[in-house]
Amino acid sequence: MLRVYDTRAGQVEPVVATGSRVLRMYVCGPPAHRYAHLGDLRSLLLADLVRRVAERRGPRVVACRSVADVSGHGEAASASDGKPPPPLYEDAFRADALALNIRTPEHTPRESENLDTVIELITRLIELGRARPAPDGSVYFDADPRWPLWTAAVPAWDSPWGPGAPGPHVGCSALSARFLGGRVDLYAGGADRHQEGVRAESGAAAGRGTTAPWLHGGPLLFEGRPANGPDPVLLSDVTAEGLDPLAVRLALMGRHHREQADLTGESLRAAARTLRRWRRRVADWAESPSRPIDAGRAEAVQRALDDDLDMPRALRILHDLEDDGGVAPGSRFETFLHFDHVLGLDLSIDIGKVPTLPPGAGELLRARERAQEEGDWAASDRLRDDLAELGVKVADTPTGQSWSL
Repeated sequence: MLRVYDTRAGQVEPVVATGSRVLRMYVCGPPAHRYAHLGDLRSLLLADLVRRVAERRGPRVVACRSVADVSGHGEAASASDGKPPPPLYEDAFRADALALNIRTPEHTPRESENLDTVIELITRLIELGRARPAPDGSVYFDADPRWPLWTAAVPAWDSPWGPGAPGPHVGCSALSARFLGGRVDLYAGGADRHQEGVRAESGAAAGRGTTAPWLHGGPLLFEGRPANGPDPVLLSDVTAEGLDPLAVRLALMGRHHREQADLTGESLRAAARTLRRWRRRVADWAESPSRPIDAGRAEAVQRALDDDLDMPRALRILHDLEDDGGVAPGSRFETFLHFDHVLGLDLSIDIGKVPTLPPGAGELLRARERAQEEGDWAASDRLRDDLAELGVKVADTPTGQSWSL
């Protein structure tokens, strides 16, 4: 059974579908008034991984990921005249999610298109005595002026209490209830304070509390600076020179999701080398007769995944299998593809393809040939090391150098 660390309970809890065979999962999406940074994408990758692992255990997963184009979870939205922001940032986010193989949820509602649902929830809280309108047209949860459900503000949308905008939590409270039938089995994303806000508002409106785990990821740095800092780090920043976006996915999976992760240019290049090598090996293993998956390794990987999504341990087991010559190539092929449904690395993409050199490797090979012709063996060795950094192995033969990935 999949178990994850619930930040509310402070302990690992099982992920279960309550009342049916459908696991209902709510994911806080990034604000729609700015580009999603790598920290946002790490959080959404975590939600993608927990979904993929949960699905392997049987229940059908129905997920809802909000588009915060009105409230912005407490950040100043860029809307004007009561209109949501243009789709520029949302389109960029969707492209990033696609590049990282983050699956699109069944429901992706925009707050701006569901303000009636938000207003209905606030109205119900007022009727239940859990919210109170203020003279200025704002509405506060439990009459707490620090907890707005509706704020008299500009830009503004119409409401029974006057023009204004939703508070920072009520959008997720309302959308999760509407699109998941009033029951959520797992929450993912959002900060701790946002989590407690959604939990309290949803529980008050439904007349019952929720014990659903809330899954959070740790902070992300890039070259030592926060990915969500004043100069945020975007996916396009690290893939501008041709890095495969799935190398970013692999690098992020290399650190436990609850830990602080510090990506660097070198860690991304190392992930890219591993990704190219695994794809090439899967293509090579595909040429061998099929064999059953390695049951021992498969069980160990599944235990790691079920244990609070311990992706680093799962990856170490697969690295060990990769180098185990005692396991038939066909078995390694089946095992790697079996778990690529969780990894999401497109490991079968090179099957049937002629091996191609990574960018820049051809020039290095030609330079190495020239160095050998000139007897510059030190330069030849340096170039061999440079090629190894790109994932290209070079061997010297009586007829010249040969290469493999």
